[in-house]
Amino acid sequence: MEQDELTLEILSEKRLDQYLRTRSTLFTAVSRDYLLNTLRNDSSFPVRHYIAGNAGEVAACASFYLRPMAVSHNFNITVAMACAIGTLPAYQRQGIGRKLWRYCEKELSEQADAVAIYTGETGTGFKFYRAMGYEPLFFPRPLTLDPECFRTAAVREVATVPFQDASGLMNGADELFRHCYDRNNGYMGDRPDSLLRWSRTSYFYDADISGATPQFSRLEAPDGKLLAYMIWNGPMEKVAWKKDAVEIWEIACRKECSDDDLSALLSAAVNVAAAYGVRLICWSSPEHFLYSKLTASGFEEQPRNLVVLGKWLDLGRSLQAKLDSLAAAQKWKASVKNCSEKFEMKTPEFTVELDTSSLTRLLFGRTSAAAVLASGLAGVYPAGRTESARMMLENIFEPFEWGYFASEFI
Repeated sequence: MEQDELTLEILSEKRLDQYLRTRSTLFTAVSRDYLLNTLRNDSSFPVRHYIAGNAGEVAACASFYLRPMAVSHNFNITVAMACAIGTLPAYQRQGIGRKLWRYCEKELSEQADAVAIYTGETGTGFKFYRAMGYEPLFFPRPLTLDPECFRTAAVREVATVPFQDASGLMNGADELFRHCYDRNNGYMGDRPDSLLRWSRTSYFYDADISGATPQFSRLEAPDGKLLAYMIWNGPMEKVAWKKDAVEIWEIACRKECSDDDLSALLSAAVNVAAAYGVRLICWSSPEHFLYSKLTASGFEEQPRNLVVLGKWLDLGRSLQAKLDSLAAAQKWKASVKNCSEKFEMKTPEFTVELDTSSLTRLLFGRTSAAAVLASGLAGVYPAGRTESARMMLENIFEPFEWGYFASEFI
C-alpha cells in the first residue's frame, strides 16, 4: 500500500464490513450485530475501534475498551484496554501499525488517562509496545491444574449457574471481593456494577462468540455466609488460544476459608476440565494469600508468559492532577514542567526530577518513592531537601500489589 493512500480513522458503520473481513482474518470472529452494539453511544463499556487502510481495504485495526481501573486505594482511572490489534500479513513491516497506534493514542488522550495491554512477554508485540513507550507493570503467574492431580475435599454443596443467571447468587460477592483483594489494584474499578456491565460488553461472556457459557459458583459457610465464589468458563471452542483449558476468570474467598473449602469450590470447574480432558488454569500473584491456597489444591506455577504493559497518555497532566489534589489538602502549590525525557516537580522549597519510566510506574502504583530515590532514578535539588521530597512523593504515590484476573485479559 502506498503511504500516501493510507488513511487513519475511527471505525464507522460504512467501513464495518471491510473491518469485519480483516478482523475475522486475524482474530476470533465476531458478529456484525456485536460490533454495531459496541459502536453505539449507550454501550455499557465504551469501545473505540480504529482502522488504517485505503478506500477499498482495512489493512490494520486496533480496538480499546474504556473502563475504570483501580490503581490505588480509593483511586480509579479511566484506562483504554487494548485488544484486537493487528495488521494483515500483506501490509506488515511497512510502519502501518506504528502510525495507527500513534493515531489511537492521540484520539484516546481526551477520553482516557492511560492505555494498558496484556501481551506475551516473548512475542513480537512486546518489543513493539516497549518501543512505543509502554512500561512493564506486572507479570501474572500462570497456575495450572491437571484434573487427575486434583486433591479432593470433603463433599460440600456448591451452587453453580450460568453467569447471566447468577444475580440471585451474587449476594455478598462485592463485600467478599473487597475482603479478599483489600489493598490490591489493577482490577476494574466501580465494582460490583462494573463487572455486570463488563459481562454485557466483553465478547468472552458471549457464548455465541466464545463457544462456551461462563459460570458462577458459590460456596456458603454453615451459617449461610458467603465463603467463596468463582467465575469461570471453558473450554472456549471458538477462541483458538483458549480451546485447551477451562479458565478461572475470578476467584475470591475469605481468609478463614480452609483448603478443603476452596477445593470444594474448585470442583465444579475441575469436573468440566476432566470431562474435556483439558487443564484448569488461572492467574495469581505469589504475594496474595490465595496463591498458597490454590497450590495446596494441586495448582502448579508455570513459566511466566504474560506481561501487563501500560502507558499514561499525558504524564504531565496526570502528575499535575496528583499535585493539585495534594496541594488542596496541605495548602501548598507545586507545578510540573515537561523537559523532554524527564519531568520537574517544583515547590517553593525544592525541585524533584523524574524520568518518564519512573513516573509511569509511580502513577500506576507499581513502585515506591523510596525505591525510586534510593536507586538514583529521581533527583532532588537542593540535595539537603531529599527527605522532604521523599515525604511529599510518598503522599502522592502509594504502591499497591496488583490484583489480576483472567477476565481482564482481552
